[in-house]
Amino acid sequence: MINKKFSFDKSGLNQNPIFCGKYDMPYVESSDEIPEDVITFEKAIKTKNEEDYRKWIVFYCDDSEFERLWNAPNRYLEKLKKFEGVVTPDFSMYGDMPYPVKMMNVYRSRWLGVWLNENNIKTIVNVRWCDEESFDYVFDGIEEQSNIFIGTLGCRRNNRDRQLLETGFEKVCTIVKPKFILSYGSLTPNMKSVCIKNSIPYKEYMPQISKVFGGVK
Repeated sequence: MINKKFSFDKSGLNQNPIFCGKYDMPYVESSDEIPEDVITFEKAIKTKNEEDYRKWIVFYCDDSEFERLWNAPNRYLEKLKKFEGVVTPDFSMYGDMPYPVKMMNVYRSRWLGVWLNENNIKTIVNVRWCDEESFDYVFDGIEEQSNIFIGTLGCRRNNRDRQLLETGFEKVCTIVKPKFILSYGSLTPNMKSVCIKNSIPYKEYMPQISKVFGGVK
């Protein structure tokens, strides 16, 4: 872990970033709290329901819904502060994306996590991987034995996708050694077995689309 006097950010929003790993991923402090419930960003910014403010914001929705946060984070700061906490954004990563684009999307998620930390908003790190190449950098900037969030929706369309999901999950459990794993969508039986083997507690959150169809998908 290395302190540096400069940052990719030229806006001055992140004053004292710490960078980790050979690709200088920003380090994010992850809260020990376990969210009771979550709400997606596009719903969070529209709601005026006091009950919703007791939830944590997640970004398991289309990137077009939250690119605006990356482009103008301070515009949404006061709204985000109304909620219990925020999970770092889940910018898309696809295997056929150019390598630098995939890495940049991880960087953007971590950078916004630092910004949330510096604005005293409780934060949990989202971890996303897309192929075995991404294992080289997606775990950087995350403190060992901290709480992490993952999203499993759309990650098991076929056997190959399921295998990649489970391989990455085993990697994160080995490298990060999470204190608690929070999942937007259900874990597979193999993923639950990994949690049991490593004595890692977990909690699954039912996405709205799954509630409509009667279960966590």
